[in-house]
Amino acid sequence: MVNMSVSFSNLTEVVDNSALSAHLTSSAQFSTPSKLKPLQTESLQKGLDLNEKLSKKQKITASTIDTLDGSYDGSVPRGREICGLTMRMQHCIDNSNLFIAEDLHNRETGECFDGSGSLWACSSRFCAFCVGKPSKENRKKIRYVMQNAKLLVGEHWYFPTFTMPDLAVGELPLPLIAEIKQTAWGHFTHCETDEKKSKTWFQEHFRGGFKNCEFTISDYETYHYHLHALMIGSYKIQRNNFVEIRSAWTKSLKFAFQKHGVDWQCGTKDGLAVVNVEKVDFSNREKVINELCKYVTKSDSWLKIPDAQLLEIASMARFWRMFESFGVCRQIVRQSKENILKCSEKAVILLLHLLSNLNGKTYLDTTNLIPSVFSLISCNSANAPPKRKKRSWFLRLKEKEITLFDYQAELKDEISKAVNFRKLQLRRMYPFAVFKDLNGWEF
Repeated sequence: MVNMSVSFSNLTEVVDNSALSAHLTSSAQFSTPSKLKPLQTESLQKGLDLNEKLSKKQKITASTIDTLDGSYDGSVPRGREICGLTMRMQHCIDNSNLFIAEDLHNRETGECFDGSGSLWACSSRFCAFCVGKPSKENRKKIRYVMQNAKLLVGEHWYFPTFTMPDLAVGELPLPLIAEIKQTAWGHFTHCETDEKKSKTWFQEHFRGGFKNCEFTISDYETYHYHLHALMIGSYKIQRNNFVEIRSAWTKSLKFAFQKHGVDWQCGTKDGLAVVNVEKVDFSNREKVINELCKYVTKSDSWLKIPDAQLLEIASMARFWRMFESFGVCRQIVRQSKENILKCSEKAVILLLHLLSNLNGKTYLDTTNLIPSVFSLISCNSANAPPKRKKRSWFLRLKEKEITLFDYQAELKDEISKAVNFRKLQLRRMYPFAVFKDLNGWEF
């Protein structure tokens, strides 16, 4: 394992010794030696709260790194990809990569606020700073679809939660539970209940939607795995207090457990798995969207998983698909991407015409010029030359295409470029804000 020059010795002293806290305290005392003003006291408290929040996330991620490094159990073998993962996570939680900002502003309302963030993201599901980043994009997709989807007569938005039985942490490994979940969902959405019907039960009652998976570990050390979904459904699913959807989900769970060779009996009184269905309207829409787009699990849940299971999950080249769209909702998402591409293409055509006016040249046909210019913004045009997709760092390390030492040099260069770009971006977006990393340096 290559030693990285990252220190975690000051993690417990971030709140007490941070330069930001000292600056806020000294400036407040300078302006009002005897008594702090209410506004300054509130600003000071916010700064301390942000420091405590960042420090807590640092500690959780550092503990996960120690587990992946094998500090607790050296008997568990590790591969190069695990070493590369811990390298990235160490850089992500470094004090120089994390910052606190004052006087940020909301572009729509102009309201000022304080915030925090990271300059470079490791994009690991085990990192407390990166686990929730995909949720923001997913929320945007759902809001766009709900605004543009046209409901037919008798259709509504429904928010069902499909539960699975709680299983002890030592009874079944988490990867196997996730595979059972995937099998059950596939059976639920594609199985045919009647040979005479061309559509499945799912297709008859739901026209599209979104699905996300989440698991938690209770105090009793049991996995609570469940699926949230937001779907356009027919009023028919409300019959008999949603008995049909519960029956269909129970059949799918039995099929999945049986396929993976696990004995399972439903423990409810009526013998049906629990499916909680909530009707969505304008009053609870945002609440439902936030619940649907939660992260896969809490950051400290990874520490409750046995080390062998944690290393097995970290060694997976491709994680399970947690969030996905289907049906008409997937079509609307794809259409939105095509519209963005068309708007970008029109912008390039306008740019070519502006350049032609500046150069004194006239372009009668700009079709052949678009791919060469549009490639700057990643246009996948048919006329554009094919680009070779770069293999991920994970696969390159796992398949030993690159040494750990060489990847360390690549990672250092990648982080340097990303940090410089991020700093310029932040200054451009918030010109009146003050940014400081956790070491106290202003940028």
